[in-house]
Amino acid sequence: MNLLNIRETLSVHDSDITESSFSNVKLVKASFDDIDLQSSAFVNANLSEATFVDVNLTNASIKDANLTRMKINNAKLVKVSFDDVDLQSSAFINANLSEATFVDVNLTNASIKDANLTGMKINGVLVSDLIRAFESRLK
Repeated sequence: MNLLNIRETLSVHDSDITESSFSNVKLVKASFDDIDLQSSAFVNANLSEATFVDVNLTNASIKDANLTRMKINNAKLVKVSFDDVDLQSSAFINANLSEATFVDVNLTNASIKDANLTGMKINGVLVSDLIRAFESRLK
């Protein structure tokens, strides 16, 4: 299985490319700006250091992907599925991840702040319960 290797940095702007499929691709440092990628699939993709700004990835599927040092800003990622994805050192800024699922992901050194965590679970446990238990131990 060969990865498509884009030798120059891919830059996509102001486009509707819903239901696209990116399989076996190397898109290191790619730039997606003002793009509609609803219901798209990224499988076995290297998107390390990629930038997504003002994108709609609702219902997208991301599987077996390298997203290290990726930057996502002003994005809609509702119901996105992340499966076997490396998100190490990535940043989600002003991103809507409602109903997103993360399975077998690398979140090493992840930091979450100023986030609405209503209903969020980690391994089946509500995060609000975890935070409450942690805070009660500090008292």
